[in-house]
Amino acid sequence: MKKSLLIAISVFASFALSAQVSFTIDTVIVQNITPDTSDAAGHSKVKNNGIQVKNFKWERTEIQITDGWQSAVCDKNQCYFPEVATKEFTLGPSEEGTMDVHAYPNNLEGAAVIQVVVTDLVNSNNTATGIYYFNPAVTGTREVTAARVKVYPNPSNGVFTISQNEVAGNIEVFNMAGKRVKAFNYANGDWYDISDLPRGAYFIRLIDKSGKAMVTRLLQKM
Repeated sequence: MKKSLLIAISVFASFALSAQVSFTIDTVIVQNITPDTSDAAGHSKVKNNGIQVKNFKWERTEIQITDGWQSAVCDKNQCYFPEVATKEFTLGPSEEGTMDVHAYPNNLEGAAVIQVVVTDLVNSNNTATGIYYFNPAVTGTREVTAARVKVYPNPSNGVFTISQNEVAGNIEVFNMAGKRVKAFNYANGDWYDISDLPRGAYFIRLIDKSGKAMVTRLLQKM
C-alpha cells in the first residue's frame, strides 16, 4: 500500500482579477504521481483583459508539500529554480502568458498543494489566486475509501461532519498558509467545531488509523 496523500478538488476553476487580469485554471489537478516522476507540471495561463500594459507579480506558496519534494514556477518569461518564490512580469493589452507550476518528487512518495497569487503592481488589492493540486498514484481499497469522503455542510457556519469512513483516525484543519489550526479525533457521526476560526477557506485533511494522510478536502467557512 503506497504512503500517499490524495488531494481532491471541489473548488471553482477560474478566478477573475477585477476585470484587468483573469487567472484561469483549467482543472489544475496532476494525477498519478509516483516517486520516479521526474517533473509533474500543472499548466495554466494568466491574461490581461485590459486595454493598457500592466505590470504584475506572482507569489508562490507551498500550502502542503511532502518533505523532500520541491516546486517551481514557469511564467511568460522563463522557468525558475525552486528557490525563486516571486517575480514580476508585464502583459500587454489582451496578452496571455504562461503560469505553470512544476512539482519535483525527488524519488519520494507524496503530494502537494501549491498556491500562486498574481497581484497588480499598481493596485495591490487587485489580485487573483490559483491552486495547483498534485496527487499521488493510489490503488485498491484505500483509493475507493478516500474517494467516498465527503465534508459537509460546505460552506459551513462553523461546524462540519465527515461521511462515514471505517479507516479514519484523525482530522487536521489547515489554513490557506499551510498552518495547522485545529485537530480532532475522528468518530463516525461526530461534528467538529471551527466556529472560533476566521471566515475563509480551510483544508480538511483526514488521517487513517495508521497515521497516513488519506485525503484533503477544501471547506469554506462563512
